[in-house]
Amino acid sequence: VDKDLDCRAVYCNPRTNGYQYANRLVQARFPEAPVYSDPVVFQKGDKLVLMQAAVPDGVSLSLFAEQGIAVVAVVDDVIPIQHPEMVKSNIGFIHAFRDIMANASLVLSVSMTAVEEIKQCAKDHGYEVNSEMQYGCFYNGCDFKKPEGADLDVSEQALVDVLKGKRFVFSVGTFEPRKGYGEAIKAFELLWKQGSDVSYVIAGRVGMSTGTFVADCKRHPEYGKHLLLAVGASDLLLSKLYEMCLFVLNCSHAEGFGIPLMEATFYRKPILARRLPVFEEIMKDQIRYFEDSSPDVLAGHLEKAMRDVAAGVFVSADKTKISYYSWDEVGKLFKDRLIRE
Repeated sequence: VDKDLDCRAVYCNPRTNGYQYANRLVQARFPEAPVYSDPVVFQKGDKLVLMQAAVPDGVSLSLFAEQGIAVVAVVDDVIPIQHPEMVKSNIGFIHAFRDIMANASLVLSVSMTAVEEIKQCAKDHGYEVNSEMQYGCFYNGCDFKKPEGADLDVSEQALVDVLKGKRFVFSVGTFEPRKGYGEAIKAFELLWKQGSDVSYVIAGRVGMSTGTFVADCKRHPEYGKHLLLAVGASDLLLSKLYEMCLFVLNCSHAEGFGIPLMEATFYRKPILARRLPVFEEIMKDQIRYFEDSSPDVLAGHLEKAMRDVAAGVFVSADKTKISYYSWDEVGKLFKDRLIRE
């Protein structure tokens, strides 16, 4: 219980288009939490905090603004608008983003790079923006705990057994075109043709825009040998793969933040990543960047990274020199911004 902030979890009931208290969800996590009667009755001075850029069908945020209820929206990124080719559909996002920009009083994002992209996106597309709009950011946190007291399932243990004693590079993230896995695989193919024994392991979940990626990988001649997937990997498996890998590779074309970079830092692993403004903002000069992901150029970066890891000159980021916060710190910063607004 936070005496400074009366915060209640609510959700929009699709049958009524009205908000109700998420009592069952809250009580499952916090048994001592008070139960509130449904539905939610908003009062002037309340704040509706949208923790993702989504506005339910049948709801208009203008109705809240007209009643003196401030709307605060967390918008992680505007990738669906900036890169429509990288998502299955952006219609729902565009609807929500336009409503948010016109009626929210505060938009928060997970990096200052993302904040500037949000502003520029609204300007470029001519979207109406609330004249009193304020912006802010809070970085994602990183206070991971290595999973203990659990066992890998049979398939995950089999993957770990296959990788024992092998040199491998590791990537993490949803299987989607934006992540650049296809480009990375082409670079590894050149190394394999040259006789390299390095493996490439990708852990992620199947996303809406995955397409045929997983099936294509399973048909690859190196699948199961030098190319391996961990689909829907558990936290325990991710922990083991981070610990075992040579370094972490991030080929993403667009990100709002980049949690795998924080995870790699937690596990003291070097990082080779595409040079994105958001990565430079968060990781500064503590990781190694590349700009050209054509197969031969990226293969060269991979070869050098492997040599430098072996020589001890390609090392993990220094946590004291990057934007590294615990989730508790993030929560406090988020709360303070809500109270100030």
